[in-house]
Amino acid sequence: MIITRGTTPEITCVLPYELQIESISEIWISISQTGAILVDRKLSNGGIIISDHNLLIRLTQEETLSFKTSDVAKCGVRLLLHDGTAMASKIIEVVTINGIVKGGVIV
Repeated sequence: MIITRGTTPEITCVLPYELQIESISEIWISISQTGAILVDRKLSNGGIIISDHNLLIRLTQEETLSFKTSDVAKCGVRLLLHDGTAMASKIIEVVTINGIVKGGVIV
């Protein structure tokens, strides 16, 4: 995964096809850098969209501007099922955080 600072990329995570979508109670997608959580989204507050078995989030310009180009970012997904089962993905490392020539939010 590559993220460019100051942009609004869409990130897609694929759920296992054997998982029944109706069985999901809550989903969290978090992205951290140097141990600090910079993006923290939940299904229940509209921060995550489910399309088939894909989880979609769109990062804001402010979120991507908070990333440092010199550090690796890590992404993880956690799920809570209606029966109380808790699940977590393996940690996904963002290979590159691209810098930009001029910073700030584009309006």
